[in-house]
Amino acid sequence: MRSVTARGSLEQGIRAGDAMAQRSRVSFAYQIAREPRPLILQERCRTLPPVILDFNPHHARLNVTAGTIGLRDGYRTRVDAYWRKVSAGGRFFNGPVLAATGMRIVDGIPAIDVLLTDYAHYLYARQDPDKAFDCQAVYTAAVVVTADDHLLLGEMARHTSAPGQIQCPGGNLEMAPDGRIDPAACCLREVEEELGPALASEVRWQRPLCVKRGGENGTIGLMYLLRLECDASRALVMFEAYRAHQAGLGARPELDRLAAVRLNMRDVGRFLREPENPHVDYLVPLLSQFERIAAELEKSPIHVPGGL
Repeated sequence: MRSVTARGSLEQGIRAGDAMAQRSRVSFAYQIAREPRPLILQERCRTLPPVILDFNPHHARLNVTAGTIGLRDGYRTRVDAYWRKVSAGGRFFNGPVLAATGMRIVDGIPAIDVLLTDYAHYLYARQDPDKAFDCQAVYTAAVVVTADDHLLLGEMARHTSAPGQIQCPGGNLEMAPDGRIDPAACCLREVEEELGPALASEVRWQRPLCVKRGGENGTIGLMYLLRLECDASRALVMFEAYRAHQAGLGARPELDRLAAVRLNMRDVGRFLREPENPHVDYLVPLLSQFERIAAELEKSPIHVPGGL
């Protein structure tokens, strides 16, 4: 795995005159590194760290520690009070969240130690100005590329915890009843839930792309590259049909819209500069590597989904 500090011309062009950074509080500094520093869960205050992308072709290994994250009584009280405020009317479900307590590379493979916590802790930690007991949630994200080389990005719906934010389809990891964690399967499930079964059935192949760490909330993202059989126009039609179907059932889709961005410097830079596109912290460093993503698309697939 190559070790570089990436500050390319795309990032510089986006940064120039980009007032959006102030609104979304996103740091545009980032690195691509070989050996990640350990991520230790502790009570601490910190400045906003850079987003780091560790490009790695191997599936990450998740090591689950028995028990749950222990929070001090006073902190737990603040978490519960915040939860009652933000989840009024059943807006959110306080389900389990897997949070990282450490990360290392073992024989070239990312190994992440995780403990269980809950969504209330995750939401409170995101807005806690002291950054005490950070919840370094581990999630999956799908870098979905169509047959005609467009990246699909979703805008989070108004009822979600990140309304209006542009990001890759994805979500928190889930543990199977037998205690196993399959990040690749979780990623495919999120694609089906957010983009619809019809679009998910177009996935030709899937492979690990990189591990994201650092950034605004210190979360860890297991990012997978997915290639679709269909082109961008067909993907958008299937997504809109899925949204209409969900609305007919009275359900609330997680995404308000889907954007298709061609993987080249001009279109990527234009998309990220548009003020109506506030984005997740990893998006600029990820898309600044669009040439690397394009090179990955030319490789033979290492995992072909056998059904969602």
